[in-house]
Amino acid sequence: VAVVATGARNFEPEGLFNYGKDAGVITQAQLEKMLGEGINADTITMIQCVGARSNEREYCGRTCCIDAVKNAIRIKKTNISTSVYVLYRDMRTYGVMEKLYETARELGVIFIKYDAQNQPVVKEGSVTVHDSMLNEDIDIASDLVVLSTPLVAGENEEINQLFKIPLDKNGFFLEAHPKLRPVDFATDGVFLCGSAQAPKLISEALSQASAAASRACTILSRRYIETEAAVSVVDE
Repeated sequence: VAVVATGARNFEPEGLFNYGKDAGVITQAQLEKMLGEGINADTITMIQCVGARSNEREYCGRTCCIDAVKNAIRIKKTNISTSVYVLYRDMRTYGVMEKLYETARELGVIFIKYDAQNQPVVKEGSVTVHDSMLNEDIDIASDLVVLSTPLVAGENEEINQLFKIPLDKNGFFLEAHPKLRPVDFATDGVFLCGSAQAPKLISEALSQASAAASRACTILSRRYIETEAAVSVVDE
């Protein structure tokens, strides 16, 4: 039995919104580390869907909205006077996570919707965004600009060749069937879990890991396995 759990990595948005050039432009992952040490900022602007839902990566980052809202709540609870803006295309705090969105609104986090064709502009400590609800441009003087980036597939090609298991167009592993065999591959005895398949929350990865372990045990618990061997014969 083999369980493929190669995970994923954070997308580094080099060249997007002055990331890498402006020290005041960071990612959500970097913000989380800073929150542990304490930050000094009066205004923080978060930009969603950076590097996701684009021509290069068509999929939703899945965890990005939840990470942003969670960090926004943490900032407001630490210092309620800090202004936090979230610039979004679609807020996707799905399921029970919808409560996080409601809490953020109650704490005073401002959500501004923008269109994919009219991206925000980051320039010298200021963010300009066209609010698609109000149909007007808004300038936000920001001490920190935080980019919400998706998880992207790791170097899965070697594993793909080793086990003869398929990858999708984004480099993530493709299960045998999304409903009937969500942790199986077409290759017998090889199973899948976690962000090797697609971006996931930790709770979702844990659930899928339990499922993969259970499927593996259906094989490991047996004394022997009968296989359908292809046996050659001579046709004289």
